[in-house]
Amino acid sequence: EGNYNWNNASISLYNKDSNSITNNVYKLANNENLGDVAQSALIGENSIFIIVNNSGTIKEVDKNSFALKRELGGLISPRYMVKLNNKAYVSDLYASKISVLNLTELSVMKEISAPKSTEQMLLLDDKLYVLNWSFGNRLLSINTFSDKITDSLTLTTEPNSLVLDKNKNLWVLCSGGYTNSEYPALFKINTQNDSIIEKITFSRKDISPQALTINSTKDTLYYLNTDVYRLSIYDKFTGELFIKNENRNFYGLYIDSDNTIWVSDAKDFVKNSEMYIYTPQGKLITHFSCGINASRVYKLN
Repeated sequence: EGNYNWNNASISLYNKDSNSITNNVYKLANNENLGDVAQSALIGENSIFIIVNNSGTIKEVDKNSFALKRELGGLISPRYMVKLNNKAYVSDLYASKISVLNLTELSVMKEISAPKSTEQMLLLDDKLYVLNWSFGNRLLSINTFSDKITDSLTLTTEPNSLVLDKNKNLWVLCSGGYTNSEYPALFKINTQNDSIIEKITFSRKDISPQALTINSTKDTLYYLNTDVYRLSIYDKFTGELFIKNENRNFYGLYIDSDNTIWVSDAKDFVKNSEMYIYTPQGKLITHFSCGINASRVYKLN
């Protein structure tokens, strides 16, 4: 991510075979800074779309060289992007709308109004699920043919992440709000009728669980709450403490296709991050230094 207003966002490229890391690959390829807060990315067939939040831009780079191909500016505060054929949806922190992009031209072709700011999204068949995040409490369902909101489900304050399990049930993690106004909760949702199957409530208000993710067989959930926790999709409790932070500032979480667990340590949010990789059983394999505030990992091949 880099730091807000510091124009120091970056991309680090890690080679698992050689256990080698190359930092600042965008700057090396383009002789310019990436921008202000790299929030997320979308991996395409030949391109990577990098969503640079505070710069209000989406940069399309070559998947192999990271050379800049095209850039879309003028967005308010883009967060996440999902692709459907030749169009894409972009959520936004400060604008109460979702931008719909034409990827042939890399331009905004329409906007979908939303009740609050929008955050992570998940595409399932002809339905796009969108989280209302900052001071919001809704899960929106958008029909991708009409690009209209067809349903809205009330959850706990500030849903921040969502995953789909092997039974096509949707799991949504809610922090309870920036001001700890509600108890955090984990929701299990039936995607056939968008109804709540289960609500698992945390026992404390003064915590902020985040970064919900799922393993490759889609039957085990992981999330961050100072430490790494995990639970089966069949459990009805908030999970077991799985990997202790050992005085590290755990910030980003990713589960690879081989079920290795990647956790970033943001340290003091100013120094370079450290990325830790663990076996599926929770044993440390390796770690390496990467850019400031590392938060998301993507697999290129």
